[in-house]
Amino acid sequence: MNAFGMRFSKHCSVSGFFLVVVLQASLASGQLSVLSKGNPAVEWRKAQLAQIEIQLADSTTPAELKLELAAQKQWLSDYASVKLSPQPPQTSEKSPAVIDEPILDPEKKAFAIRKKLFGLNAKPKTEDTEQLRAALERTPSDIGLRQLQLHWLDQPQYREEYPAEIADAANRLRGLLESNKQLDPAKQETAIANTLYRQARALGYRLDLDSEGKKPFEKGDREVVDSQLGSVYTQLINLVGLGRPEFALLEIRMLRRDNWFGRALQVLERHASRIEPRWYLEKRRDLLRDLGWTTPAAQAQEMFATAFPEEANASPRKTSE
Repeated sequence: MNAFGMRFSKHCSVSGFFLVVVLQASLASGQLSVLSKGNPAVEWRKAQLAQIEIQLADSTTPAELKLELAAQKQWLSDYASVKLSPQPPQTSEKSPAVIDEPILDPEKKAFAIRKKLFGLNAKPKTEDTEQLRAALERTPSDIGLRQLQLHWLDQPQYREEYPAEIADAANRLRGLLESNKQLDPAKQETAIANTLYRQARALGYRLDLDSEGKKPFEKGDREVVDSQLGSVYTQLINLVGLGRPEFALLEIRMLRRDNWFGRALQVLERHASRIEPRWYLEKRRDLLRDLGWTTPAAQAQEMFATAFPEEANASPRKTSE
């Protein structure tokens, strides 16, 4: 089957934001190295918390780094014993309700094809995807058909094979959504947000495949795709803000990208009940390793291996859907 068949802060510029992140991430990395040198058993947690308190009390510690340290402190405070739980800690903090992505088809050109591809008990055939291809060839600016194309490509089984095609399909759909004046504004915004999310996720997959040596970039292409990812993510956050449960795994990816591992762990725990157990356990392990916290990281690995033995030894992936 061919490729077809198948506001961070609203008050800073994109370039300014990334400059701040780069500068402060280097400080965080140095601090994390210090924090990783705790005792191996019960005293480990106390030593870590003591180091964090010293840094938080230091008036010269940058504000962005204090956010990271506070997130680390919160997690360690919840880590009340030397044994992790396979379940996320209880939190009184409520996250926003999930807003489902709307299915758009203003011209009614996609309904019949969508039913064949995604309908109840659907068994898609090659001629069904060919019908979608031909329909798009006739009306390439139809929102319903473009969204259906994106949804068809952006299925878990295709994400590693066609990340560039998925990102391109999302970009095309986003342009149509942003220029349309007839859509319900609420649905339009939600559709744009989800399309940005799908685009960013695909770009993340493409970067991972390069890192893993599965699809190496040509010289300079990695920097281009990484810049695209940062731009798309910034547009998403400018639109819906931080803390959306639908986009938690992407927020975690971007925090890891900038070495804010404690904050990423905080996001993971906050939205854990809405994340598949496999991804929750894997990401918790990976983030504890990122932090250099060997004691809980080893426990997290044991729990992940017990629950998902086949996946536990696979290469870690920052994108996880």
